[in-house]
Amino acid sequence: MKEAGGGQETFDYKKLKEEYKGFQYPEMQIIINGKDLASAKQGLIIYDLVCELSSDFEASIASFYVSEVLDEEKKLYDSSVLKSYLVLGGSAQVLLGYAGKLKEVFCGFVSRVRFIHDDERPMQIEVTLMDVKGIMMSNSCVRQLTAKSYSEAVKEIFASQRYQAIQSNGIFKAQLKVDDTPDKKRSGSGGNGEDSPDTIEMVDESDYDFIVKAAKKFNFEFFIRDGTVIFRKNKSVSTVRIEIGIGKGLKSFDVAYDITGLVTEVEVRGMDDGSGTLVNAVDKRTNKYWGGNSAKSLLSGSKKVYFDPTVHDKSEAKNRAESLMDEISNRFGRLECECDGLPELIPGYNVKLVNLGDKAENTFYITNVRHVMSDTEGYKTYLSGEASSVN
Repeated sequence: MKEAGGGQETFDYKKLKEEYKGFQYPEMQIIINGKDLASAKQGLIIYDLVCELSSDFEASIASFYVSEVLDEEKKLYDSSVLKSYLVLGGSAQVLLGYAGKLKEVFCGFVSRVRFIHDDERPMQIEVTLMDVKGIMMSNSCVRQLTAKSYSEAVKEIFASQRYQAIQSNGIFKAQLKVDDTPDKKRSGSGGNGEDSPDTIEMVDESDYDFIVKAAKKFNFEFFIRDGTVIFRKNKSVSTVRIEIGIGKGLKSFDVAYDITGLVTEVEVRGMDDGSGTLVNAVDKRTNKYWGGNSAKSLLSGSKKVYFDPTVHDKSEAKNRAESLMDEISNRFGRLECECDGLPELIPGYNVKLVNLGDKAENTFYITNVRHVMSDTEGYKTYLSGEASSVN
């Protein structure tokens, strides 16, 4: 049964363990074009599911294998399964959980169907799913948008007839979570709070390339989570999704802190094409890297200067400096860990490590999640995260 979730953002490990009956009976469900794949044919086996979810710019994907998919009389691939279920371009949802209580972890479309026959996998099928970014990468065009800010341009793209048709097929959800970009209101520079009078043009680029360019320009994130398009200020969410640790779902972990290459100041320089004058902006950080003053004293006065030919005014230089400083600062802390299989673990939130002791305990922003369901390993979740400081 599918759980809607109700928009809940925080979870308690102990309560989840009770809800999922001690994580004893893992289950998965794959829905293709609104139909449960397991019901396509009696005896069909679906195995080795891997869902790779990301809050970075790449698309999230999922893959799995299907066996016992032959027509029993002809001993050939069953055409009824391929025509009705394993359909290229068909909508796809993946649900995971335990003991009949399942939650959606992936929403997208069938992007690839691969037929395999060897000694280990006789007459098998491998299916790959991809989120809507995979569709966005395919086109390339030149067009003038009506939007006067990049955030409105993102909304305009997804409001187009093409994406409305894609959405109606269940490949992504109608709700968009799009934050205003700084160019939405120019009150800081023009003083009148009006939108920019200029519209925005796409020049020989895909919808995906255009939105990624906009995200980089304003230090925003752009990713798809649970089928919802998210375009927002980079790491603007402070919510701790769940606390995990020894005795709280954490199976293994690798936590590392590294001050190599960190700086306390980033300056970005560009050129105002109209006046021919230099424009620049500086971003400074005083993150807590460790106890005491050793790390702080080593980094004191460190600076990186970038010249960016795409920067044409002070606000663009400021956004670029913030983006570069975020990128540098987040190299400090790295998390790789294995947990109990939890569908609630998704990218774009924070996870807090507990029950580990000083410094190892920290809050990390989840950048990548890998849900794995196999006959040999059961259901496990692997996390990658980053942190710009220690708690």
